[in-house]
Amino acid sequence: MCKTHLSLTTLLAMFLLVGCSQREGLFGSEALGPATWANLEKISSAKAFAASQQAVQQEYRIESRDPENLKLLAISPLYSGRASAGTLREGLTNPKDTLRKMVQLQISRDRLGRSVLRVRVEVQRRDTGQMRAFAYQRQRSDLPAVTPIEQESPAGAEKTTVWTTIRRDRPSEQQIIEIIKTQLGLTTTATAG
Repeated sequence: MCKTHLSLTTLLAMFLLVGCSQREGLFGSEALGPATWANLEKISSAKAFAASQQAVQQEYRIESRDPENLKLLAISPLYSGRASAGTLREGLTNPKDTLRKMVQLQISRDRLGRSVLRVRVEVQRRDTGQMRAFAYQRQRSDLPAVTPIEQESPAGAEKTTVWTTIRRDRPSEQQIIEIIKTQLGLTTTATAG
């Protein structure tokens, strides 16, 4: 009996682990989170997803798309600006930050079978330099953790770039939804979540 109980527990654990790995999608294991949403009435999910891709491509570069789960991830071009009011020290040492916007878009069905569009836009600050400085301070030796070739290579720089989410950009969320609704011929209002 003890062996049967142990094997059933093992099978259950394996089933749960496989289930978790299959649920990891475009946004990782995290859900989309609070987002601005709009009901798209009787529009099919496929048509709404196609219109969403066209609307997002006007200002953003699509990083990845998942047509099966109707998810989209896009990044804006980099721009300079102030991430926040911050501290006096931040204002004196780093007057301009490198920023970008990350768009997460998802289309799902509600209980009534209507397509629901959810858009989340986050403003992110590039913090790679600060993170490298802190990492160097935490090392226990004078030898670098990364070779000079890895530091200078474009692939290495892309992999080690650190982006910190600063805030949600609700006006951009509203704007994207309005563009999508216009393309679909709808006039419903978006609701911030």
